[in-house]
Amino acid sequence: MLCPSRIGVSYKVAISFLIGLLLLGGLAALIIRYFEVFSDLNRTVNKNPAKGQAVDLARLAETYQTESAGILSVFFAAYGNGADVPAAAKQAQQDLLALSLPAEYKQPHLQAILLLGEISDLAAAGDSSELAGKITELRGLFDSE
Repeated sequence: MLCPSRIGVSYKVAISFLIGLLLLGGLAALIIRYFEVFSDLNRTVNKNPAKGQAVDLARLAETYQTESAGILSVFFAAYGNGADVPAAAKQAQQDLLALSLPAEYKQPHLQAILLLGEISDLAAAGDSSELAGKITELRGLFDSE
């Protein structure tokens, strides 16, 4: 015959054992998931679709010039029509950031992105005199490309 105190102890031991198994199972599941994510990330990083393919810099430059000219002309049209200049400048900035470009266009590209940020801030603040100067500067950069 079992003592009441022994029943309580064996019950506690069984519950502790079950909780321990649940914790070990949860830890094992987390470790397995970590390695799945890590191996997926490894496969993604190691799978480079451009590997072994030469980049046609002339075509990249032509594509960049065409796309950046289109983005800036849309912005200038929105500015000329009196549209929401801060929103148009932010959109043009985001579109320019999405472009791939050759190294030779880095400086004017960055300058255009920074100018668009300044234009957006100035338009939001309502500073029309400085805004006109920045627009002229951006047009000059656009015409020089």
